[in-house]
Amino acid sequence: MPKDVRKSAEAVAVETERGDGAFPRRRFLQVATTAVGTAGVLAASGPARAEGLAPISDPEVLAREHADDPALLIDLTRCVGCGRCVRACKAANGLEWRDDQPALGPDAALASSNWSVVRPVTVEVEEPSALGPRRRPERRYVRLQCMHCLEPACASACFVKALQKSEAGPVVYDPNRCVGCRYCMMACPFGVPTFEWDETFGHIQKCDFCVERTSRGLPTACAEACPEGAIMFGRRAELLAEAWRLGEALRAHARQTEDAREGPRAFLEKREPRYQGR
Repeated sequence: MPKDVRKSAEAVAVETERGDGAFPRRRFLQVATTAVGTAGVLAASGPARAEGLAPISDPEVLAREHADDPALLIDLTRCVGCGRCVRACKAANGLEWRDDQPALGPDAALASSNWSVVRPVTVEVEEPSALGPRRRPERRYVRLQCMHCLEPACASACFVKALQKSEAGPVVYDPNRCVGCRYCMMACPFGVPTFEWDETFGHIQKCDFCVERTSRGLPTACAEACPEGAIMFGRRAELLAEAWRLGEALRAHARQTEDAREGPRAFLEKREPRYQGR
């Protein structure tokens, strides 16, 4: 073991033995950063480094491994922006409504009290007219939440394993392990994890996929509350098949529209779903 890493480990043992075994967060981060940094340098100098940072997973293998994971299929073309999914999420997880953290409307954003949000967006839609194609603005609604990635960057960045990809599928968070480094916030490419900035000892906040419900085969609170069927709960492989089926139906309709010279591009821009999900 390198000398500086061994010293760091000894420092942990010595300081833990003093008193009741508690270890200050700041000191823990100093020691952990030194150890992790040294380990990274050693790994970079080894022969395995020449082959890349990490092995690239085969998407087909991942798909088979996670085919039975609980998942959500979100069809944004069905969303009417009612916000019932957000209300259900807050009620199920004890999240408060805060004026400084809007969960609905144009300023809605994921925050410590918002594990999911619905935000309106304006898009341009092209449609046929007597004078040729014309474009007009149209309102859509976009729902944002944790996507519980198959290979979550947040969990990879968490050196104390406070965030982990569970065997059941959801990415879960253990606040008792968290040291507040917020590396997960920097690692997530979707900006999902948020932090309780107004708390003395804040924790990371994010959707846990209603793990207590889904582990018993029940749908998530948001899926159960959606009156339009825009949020569909089920097994990942089945939902992906449904997404392909819906997409093909739309493409078939577009081809028929083209034959009738009714503007296929307009139909696709107006109705083709933009699916979200794990």
